[in-house]
Amino acid sequence: MTHSHRLSLLLLSLLSPALCVAGITLKGRVVLVGSQDELTPAEGVMVTLEETGDSERTKAGGLFNLPLPEAFRPGERITLQITKDDWRIQYPLDGELRVPNSRERQRIDVRLLPVGSKKWWSDDRIEKLIADMAAQAREQITPDAAQPKPDFGRYIQEWATQYGFSLEQAQAEIARWATEVEQHQDDLYKLGLAAFAEKHFGRAQQLFRDSAATNVERMRQSEERIAAEQEQREHFREMAIRDYRLEGDAAYNNYAFAPAFEAYENALALTNLDQRPQQWAEVIMDVAKAHYAIGIRTRGAEVQEHLSEAVAAYRAALEVYTRAQLPQQWATTQNNLGTALQEQGTRTGREAGQRLLAEAVGRLPRSPRGLHPRAAAAAVGDHPEQPRHRAPRARHAHRRGGRAATARRGRRRLPRSPRGLHPRAAAAGLGHDPEQPRQRAPRARHAHRRGGRAATARRGRRRLPRSPTTTAAYFFVL
Repeated sequence: MTHSHRLSLLLLSLLSPALCVAGITLKGRVVLVGSQDELTPAEGVMVTLEETGDSERTKAGGLFNLPLPEAFRPGERITLQITKDDWRIQYPLDGELRVPNSRERQRIDVRLLPVGSKKWWSDDRIEKLIADMAAQAREQITPDAAQPKPDFGRYIQEWATQYGFSLEQAQAEIARWATEVEQHQDDLYKLGLAAFAEKHFGRAQQLFRDSAATNVERMRQSEERIAAEQEQREHFREMAIRDYRLEGDAAYNNYAFAPAFEAYENALALTNLDQRPQQWAEVIMDVAKAHYAIGIRTRGAEVQEHLSEAVAAYRAALEVYTRAQLPQQWATTQNNLGTALQEQGTRTGREAGQRLLAEAVGRLPRSPRGLHPRAAAAAVGDHPEQPRHRAPRARHAHRRGGRAATARRGRRRLPRSPRGLHPRAAAAGLGHDPEQPRQRAPRARHAHRRGGRAATARRGRRRLPRSPTTTAAYFFVL
């Protein structure tokens, strides 16, 4: 797999799995249905999307491609219209269909029947007629006290005329269908339609309620089954991710970094940034470590390729491991990223290498004492490529940092009084060089002694009697 391909996979894994429906094209074929159900492509027929008025004429083989506006989402209902004299759409019923999702690329067949064909009297078409009629008949309901029942004749007449039949023929077919349903069906929905067609509205109401309750229970059972299947599927996914990572760990510990990288990428393919962001970050860290291990051990162009991939993977992990929410993981990732940048900068050289090393310094621990000598050299301005013995400023900064820390610790531990200080510390307090030999710190020693005498005198004065007579006698004796 090339560098660009791997980088593309990484970028794609950062994207949301939801797909945009913009650009969906409804692909179909218009065919004529013969008396023996033979199909003949209909060329030059106008296909129109009823909702927008967009249209296209069929080409060779009866094919058409009708672009759908972005407003139409997968699963929404749309209606097709076909302009061909004495032919009507048999299927999909009345030209109604659902917007396909982006994965459904197969063509749909739009079948046309000649008007007057007996094939129009199918059960599904009569069921749709009655269902449409139930919605349309509400317009006839008025506030009259008489409460007359709606007249279905106008709707049946319109339907019959459209398909080449008389009102009587259509009514007879509907009655025949209702009788057969009541005698042979236990489908609550169909029984409700039959009751409605016969204007038994109370019975139709109860049947539709029972049908709805039955479907709700079926939906609940289906959801439970789907949830159980989803839970089982997620369990297997977790186990597969676990096993791929362990495969990678085993290979990594065996210094087989290429197989380790492949195993980690297999685990990454099963993770999802949106649904399991921390798991995804853990696996992308594994991928980054494998890239780094390969990069520091290989030669040629693959060095920069793998190190660049490692840097990109660490940066991606930082999108999840933020300092505010996951400070520990953030710090670890920053350190790993700094190490990868340092290695990449060291191997790159020149200005590009200097920039990478400068960024590495920002990612690695702040104190120069904790840096690699080359990174410390970059931090204090020395050239990071010089040999270790030629980076004096880096080493001196290293040592000064240690001495300063030791001095701070020493000051906190030493007593405050000059008498209790070490001669060198006392000398520093009086302005002498604390590094001079002990015999060259006279002022420090004198202060040391004077401090002792003064303290003795003070203690003596506190113990002598306050009376002048006693005081004079004391000095006389002395």
